[in-house]
Amino acid sequence: MIATREGSTPMGKLTTYRDKRAGLRAHAAALKSTAMTEAKLAAKETRKQAREAHRVELAEAKKRAKLEGKNADRKAKREEKRAEKQNKLDRKAAKRDRKAEKVHAKGGAQDHQA
Repeated sequence: MIATREGSTPMGKLTTYRDKRAGLRAHAAALKSTAMTEAKLAAKETRKQAREAHRVELAEAKKRAKLEGKNADRKAKREEKRAEKQNKLDRKAAKRDRKAEKVHAKGGAQDHQA
């Protein structure tokens, strides 16, 4: 019986250099295919993560904008109240001044007549 190595050709002969190269080439192609598949999957996952991060970022920006809007509304309302209060005080002061002027004018006219 002829001694054969593992992976020998069906005829029982020793594998030739050409056969060995063909086997190595097929193995390399399989590895390359696997690597490409893995690379594609990794790229797909990276894109998915980027989309998710962008979505989260947009949601946070929207939330911040809403809060800023609410704060601006509150600030405007406070400013409006403050202006209203000041206006009311100004009207009271003007009324008081007019009364004081009337009293002063009457008092001055009585002084002249006496």
